[in-house]
Amino acid sequence: MRVWRLSASNISVFLSCPYRYKLQYNDRVPNLEVPNEYAPPGSAFHSTAERYFSKYPNPPLDINKFLEILAEEFPKNGCSSSKYGDMCNVVREWAKRFNFPKKILALEQKVEIDLPNGVPILSYLDIIEEIDEDTIRVRDWKTGQIYSDDDLDDNIQAPLYILGAKQLYPDKRVEFIFDFIKYNEVQYPYDNNQMRTFVKWLKGIYQAILSMDEKDAKPRLGSCRFCSYSDKCPTMDKARKGGFQISPQTSESLDNLIEYQYNISNAVKSLDDEKARLKGLIMDKMDEETYEAGDYKAKMVRSKRTEYDTKTVINAFRGTKYFNDIITIDKKKVKEHLDSLPEHKKAEIEDSEKSKYQNPYVRISKKKGR
Repeated sequence: MRVWRLSASNISVFLSCPYRYKLQYNDRVPNLEVPNEYAPPGSAFHSTAERYFSKYPNPPLDINKFLEILAEEFPKNGCSSSKYGDMCNVVREWAKRFNFPKKILALEQKVEIDLPNGVPILSYLDIIEEIDEDTIRVRDWKTGQIYSDDDLDDNIQAPLYILGAKQLYPDKRVEFIFDFIKYNEVQYPYDNNQMRTFVKWLKGIYQAILSMDEKDAKPRLGSCRFCSYSDKCPTMDKARKGGFQISPQTSESLDNLIEYQYNISNAVKSLDDEKARLKGLIMDKMDEETYEAGDYKAKMVRSKRTEYDTKTVINAFRGTKYFNDIITIDKKKVKEHLDSLPEHKKAEIEDSEKSKYQNPYVRISKKKGR
């Protein structure tokens, strides 16, 4: 199988689905445009940050100028205008905690190197910062969900980028952080032994891709939702066409029943991923909250969750007979007992109320009588 320079992207594709790797990197087959909930806003943020820090490399961060650039980059990156307001709010909160580096050394730095063991690697570093005369930091911006400890342990991108940075700055100590703009910064911990183990692992991946032939490149479930080759996947095609026997007879052998169960599981997983992909496509195309299409109606739904400030509620109800009811800050109980409080305490709680909106989703139904 053809091998390009190993990158975080193509390694992840190979590990998740060899068949997709074959189509994407070996056969170079054109792919579908698949909506990813975080990709367009992520692209807009990255291009905005590159433009801003190229023009204004010194502190402080001017949030108004940053948002002006974001307003230009948002439509350029194919982002829905409905997400712009939310993104602005996220960026404002991120800017409050962003610590401007002593010096910006590089932005969107492409690094191509051949490791001593012969493995060619490729990385794109969002921003390289100088911490002090002995230390640099690679910062990678993320607009999606924050990583768990297991995600960090299994991460491919961070050690790959560290290898690239060490090639550029061999005499410097290299730090690496993921900057989750919706949440916080997370430093990637590593030591020299981990890096040596990772380099050996890369060698194994490189050899596995080189030795993979056509028969080894089989579809593998697990990342179908955002796969841009689902229209060419035999597993997905078979699931769409109902190619699996749904109701095997009880007289079937145990071997056959196990095979049926495996095939059904694959079909359900594939169709669930296809359903999510189609909903993403529909949401990207919907400019209005409700859209009618023949016998069907699509409605954009966004759930709302109301919360009160914990400290304000506890202080207001302390010493009252309802204190035990609301100690868990049950929203229903708090509302039920609000009128029992003096007006000033009631106002404090109402002022502390915050509404959090979940990510929107689309609900599709058939019109009544059709």
